[in-house]
Amino acid sequence: MRKLCAPGVGVMIDPVSPEVVDWVVGQAAGIQPRVAKEWHRIFGRTSAMLQEMPARVKAPVLLVAGENHVHGCQPPLLENLRKKIPDARAVHYVPGVAIGVQLLAAEACAKKYLEFLESVGDAA
Repeated sequence: MRKLCAPGVGVMIDPVSPEVVDWVVGQAAGIQPRVAKEWHRIFGRTSAMLQEMPARVKAPVLLVAGENHVHGCQPPLLENLRKKIPDARAVHYVPGVAIGVQLLAAEACAKKYLEFLESVGDAA
């Protein structure tokens, strides 16, 4: 399982934190291989669907990613996505984390989310 969690191999985790790697390895150890393969297949299909979906979103959108994220949330990719969503706000990058930003930097995400909700309320 640890081999599947190596960077660029399979499971996407933040390799900077050994504690997170150990936790993910422990969680993933109980997943049956057929379930994991199906999950990755669905993830790939979902990623492809996201290319056509943004223009249909009519609500205000907050995009948050880890500053060190390398699995599809790099600044040029997220900026391109933001431009496709009619009411998307500027992308907010949380310093010091990669993937799992909502777990690894929950307070920073919550603060940004509350600021976003206040800005949406002010615009109404």
